[in-house]
Amino acid sequence: MKHSCLLYIAMLALVGCAEGVSDDDKGDDGPLRTVLDTDTDTDTDPDTDDTDTDTEPPFDCTTVPDQPLSSSQMDIETTEDFDFDAEGQMVFADWLGSTLFGVDIDRNFSVIATGIYDTRGISVLADGRIIIAYIGNGTIAIMDPVTGSNTVLLSNLSQPNALEVGDNDLVYFSEIGANQRVMELNISTLETKPVAGGFTYPNGLVLNANHDILYVSDFQAGIYAVPKNADGTWGDKYLVHNPPGDSYDGMAVDVCDNLYVLSFNGGKIVRMDMNQPAPYDPVVVAELTDPQAFLWNALHWGSDRGGWNRDTLYVTDRNKIFALEMGVPGKRQPIDDLP
Repeated sequence: MKHSCLLYIAMLALVGCAEGVSDDDKGDDGPLRTVLDTDTDTDTDPDTDDTDTDTEPPFDCTTVPDQPLSSSQMDIETTEDFDFDAEGQMVFADWLGSTLFGVDIDRNFSVIATGIYDTRGISVLADGRIIIAYIGNGTIAIMDPVTGSNTVLLSNLSQPNALEVGDNDLVYFSEIGANQRVMELNISTLETKPVAGGFTYPNGLVLNANHDILYVSDFQAGIYAVPKNADGTWGDKYLVHNPPGDSYDGMAVDVCDNLYVLSFNGGKIVRMDMNQPAPYDPVVVAELTDPQAFLWNALHWGSDRGGWNRDTLYVTDRNKIFALEMGVPGKRQPIDDLP
């Protein structure tokens, strides 16, 4: 264990350390690709204005910058994962994984729950509850931030690690112990079904923008993609990227279906345009440094709540949180429909 203390939080003002890019630094020109938000409202009366959740203009995917527009950092020590809740907080566990904290953009900290276990994956569900993978006792549980209750959904798992939440609160989780597989969990029925197996160490998960491909980062074998069939089953996995001499963990996807992958042993972030045919060409978009870094485990888009911006990638090395303004918003999140 890197530190003996339960949590060390140093007050550090956010420091910008990069300049904006010029027009010459924009992405390569090509066929115009725009992303429209999905408007699910039904117009029942053409003479009246229905409540419209589709307020964002289309995003022009040809304008994605090559490098972050700005970057900043703050001293927050975390375990492997974190997420953003509906209250405008970043949710994370301390180094021992025994206390769940929330912190707002102004670095005001709150305790969400104590007495939890050794955490790995942390994700926020569509109703604001928090689902957690407890690697030490082999369980996946839901933490209610209002009541503080911790409800176990699955037990006797083989070291559950990564989590990803899809449409209708379908949860995807990996096991890195004896099973070395990825599973799907319906939290309403507790039904599970296999997504893919035969991995070496599946420690990162992320869905694409349409939620019909699940990417899996295998620590020792590269990045895999698993396509979802029309009937809801999953197809055969295939290798996307396997760089020699490197290992990956956390991943993120933006609205243009670009895949961002974080190097496990260093602060390098590569981006791949998954709209292009294979082989995919990884482009280095950031190389973060921190003399006190432990392991670079996770990166997530902000929630657009409380100042955690959707166009910013937040990265942990377990010693600091880095904020990279990417000039493109992340894909939709489960809490987007909450007020």
